[in-house]
Amino acid sequence: GDGEATTDEVAMLKTEKSEMMDYIVELEAKLDQAEKDSKAKAAEFKKETKELKESVRKEANRVRRLEIDLGDVKKDVESMEKVKRNLEEETVLTAKRHSSEVDEFQAALADLKGELDRVRREHEQVDASYETKLTTVR
Repeated sequence: GDGEATTDEVAMLKTEKSEMMDYIVELEAKLDQAEKDSKAKAAEFKKETKELKESVRKEANRVRRLEIDLGDVKKDVESMEKVKRNLEEETVLTAKRHSSEVDEFQAALADLKGELDRVRREHEQVDASYETKLTTVR
């Protein structure tokens, strides 16, 4: 037996080799899947980009038509003022909503603090009764 592999060693090496081959096949399958996924994502991205370019083009055309139609600036100004008023109202509403959310958050925080204090008190009571038992045992 100098330098010769036993049949056990050969069997072990064969098993390792076959496990390695299985692993390689598994990795190749994962790689294939990753490539398919990335191709699908690329196609999706391409499609979205095309749609976006199309909508930008349509919007640009719309703007050009508006510019051609700009004889009626007054209407535009009125609608802008309306938008501005809506935005101001929306801002007020958002601020109110935000402050009520803050209030809710603070209330929840207060509840949590109360819960924490309660748990602490219980813990202290348990500690105290444990101390009492200890001194009684002594």
